[in-house]
Amino acid sequence: MGAIRVQNQGAAGGGMVTNGRAKKPRTITFAKSDFTIPAGQTQQVPIKLTKKGKKIVKKSQRPTPYANLVIDGKPSTGGTITVGP
Repeated sequence: MGAIRVQNQGAAGGGMVTNGRAKKPRTITFAKSDFTIPAGQTQQVPIKLTKKGKKIVKKSQRPTPYANLVIDGKPSTGGTITVGP
């Protein structure tokens, strides 16, 4: 069991430092999906755009997306992710 979220920042979060204060940017989720893949197998996982994701696609904006995976309740730290049509 797992979940994939396509967001505007990596899973670790991170912040920007401005004027000596840490400011954490807002996380925006563009698309998401839950999935189940048996051990040792690979599958395509279709994901659906969220309302915010549809709005950004409609405006033709190109933010840098990050695919954040959670597998068995633990964030994934590596692996291969192929993004396609």
